[in-house]
Amino acid sequence: MKLCGQWRTKTEVRQSLPYTDTIVNNVVAAAESTRIGDAAAIAALEGCAALYSHAFASAELEGDEGVGKALSPPVRALIGRELIRRGESVWTIEVNRSGLMLAPVSFHHVRGGITESEWF
Repeated sequence: MKLCGQWRTKTEVRQSLPYTDTIVNNVVAAAESTRIGDAAAIAALEGCAALYSHAFASAELEGDEGVGKALSPPVRALIGRELIRRGESVWTIEVNRSGLMLAPVSFHHVRGGITESEWF
């Protein structure tokens, strides 16, 4: 860019880590619920969450029609996004007149030992 007869230069700033390492580090930080500080980290995390969301939503399911109806593309998309953003996706299984329905759980707490039979 030329301004008033002089050339103006712009210094390029590069990240210290490669892009792939930035994505992996921020996905791990989000799963561990630690703070993500800069815009590039948030953009990398959201980009990865969007890819997982789309991949889960576009998956083709085989098997029981009732389960397939409960695991609709929007439900699968949210599962993919939550796996990246939170490291887990917890849902309740409900049965109503139209069949199975999944509802996201906003808060959960599991206490007990290592095996599922010890949980309460």
